[in-house]
Amino acid sequence: MPGLLVPSKIYGILAAGKPTIYVGPSVGEVVDIVTIGGCGVAVNNGDVSSLVEAIESYQRDTVKRHAHGEAARALYEERFTKTRAMRQFTDLIPSLQPVGSSAE
Repeated sequence: MPGLLVPSKIYGILAAGKPTIYVGPSVGEVVDIVTIGGCGVAVNNGDVSSLVEAIESYQRDTVKRHAHGEAARALYEERFTKTRAMRQFTDLIPSLQPVGSSAE
């Protein structure tokens, strides 16, 4: 269900400062998070050779692994903390009132 659901595990992975190897559809929010955020690799469903390459790449390239982990934590701090989510939610509430109604 691309565009409707985001696997919630991604936020814990980002918070832990770990690089992500995402296996799934080639479009969606998680793909954008890991590729644009520079914190992981996206692999299409069924692409075993790319999955193996991603795992082996992280295994042999400590610098890349640490850089993607640091990028993950930085992205989490920038976009996905609970404080930020609550601020966005509370900022949205006033716009949910019908036009012409008054708050009680």
